[in-house]
Amino acid sequence: MLLTIGRNRSNPKEEIVWDSNDVINGHWIIVGGSGTGKTYQIKNIISQVKQQGVSRIHIFDPHGDISTSPDYTSSVRFSESAPYGINPLTVNPDPYYGGVRRRINSFIGMINRYSAKLDYRQEAALRYLLQELYSTFGFENDKPDTWACKTTPTLIDLINLVSHNLKSFFVGHMHAISTQIDYLSGQLLHLRRLNQQMSPNNGNDKNITALKDNLKTMFAHYIDNLTTGDEIDRYIKYDSQDTLKAIYDRMENLRALGIFKTHQPPFNPAQPIWHYDMRNLYVEEQGYLVELTLEQIFIKATQEGFKDEIDTLVFVDEAQRFISPDTPDHIIAVISREARKFGIGLVLATQNCSNFSEDIIINSGSKMILGVDEAYLHPLSKSLGIEPNRIRFTHPRKSALVQFKSKKASSDGRFIEVLF
Repeated sequence: MLLTIGRNRSNPKEEIVWDSNDVINGHWIIVGGSGTGKTYQIKNIISQVKQQGVSRIHIFDPHGDISTSPDYTSSVRFSESAPYGINPLTVNPDPYYGGVRRRINSFIGMINRYSAKLDYRQEAALRYLLQELYSTFGFENDKPDTWACKTTPTLIDLINLVSHNLKSFFVGHMHAISTQIDYLSGQLLHLRRLNQQMSPNNGNDKNITALKDNLKTMFAHYIDNLTTGDEIDRYIKYDSQDTLKAIYDRMENLRALGIFKTHQPPFNPAQPIWHYDMRNLYVEEQGYLVELTLEQIFIKATQEGFKDEIDTLVFVDEAQRFISPDTPDHIIAVISREARKFGIGLVLATQNCSNFSEDIIINSGSKMILGVDEAYLHPLSKSLGIEPNRIRFTHPRKSALVQFKSKKASSDGRFIEVLF
């Protein structure tokens, strides 16, 4: 696959061409502020590669302004009122990259990234709830052959499970257990205080004896009324009705976002370009959509096996919204490390890549700097290892600094100034 980028400013007769067979991978970082030509370069790359063996191009468009010809584009506009969306609980069946634990960790991680962070009690309880939910649907943590179950739980199923356990705390056996345990704890504390105060003449010995007898009666009643062996375990796991109520509210808030739905978006499989128009989604909703869809793309690629050529290109505009240096297991980071051998090329377009993790920057074989705001100049210079003045003197829409890491000389970090 070949892309004509422009001409070498130092030698205008030299045409700068990107060759997929020469670069270490198909991943790009395109850095450009507003008005520097970032969208134009994305469209230029797409127009060149769509006829060179790429079977699918995904464009995640937060502003809805990356337009391509309707002759080869299937565009879906996402919104709260749209009947389609994505299931956040789909498990990757791949034994190396997937599994129940990974799905649970990813789901909790997404909540903490895009919504208010769960406290440690809520996170632990949600983890137990998800394990219980997957087990109910036949998914087992340590049995990869169960990870491809035909029926996958949904957010509605999770909400129903939380609701069921919450009702048990209010009116069922878990309510009785929690009430008795709380009361027992208070009585034991009272007994300890009486023991500490006891002396031969203070008369507390009768009170202590009575309290001990009362505790024995209560505990015997408590044991006699247990109906199943796992009730104490469930009480310990889910902590309290307050914790469950907080989780229930969070899951209902997620459902209210309008992006978590069971109907898949109606993309036309006959069209090579799938355009995700996200202009009507909040940033939080965009983050969930991008992350979960990228996971599906990666799942499909791993199931198809190793490939020598790039057959899937993924463009993520405003990528700085969705990743940060402290998320090494984010799907974008995973794709940057692992997806080359599965035929995926990832193009991250951003106004500032200084908040990208080092892994993502290192694992991006090609970089294009179109110009940035002065506020981003020095952080960008540091993260890419390039002189600030070289970035400062790029001319928006006329020139860029371009770097290709070659398989033959992968240590070559030379940036070339390219004229368009």
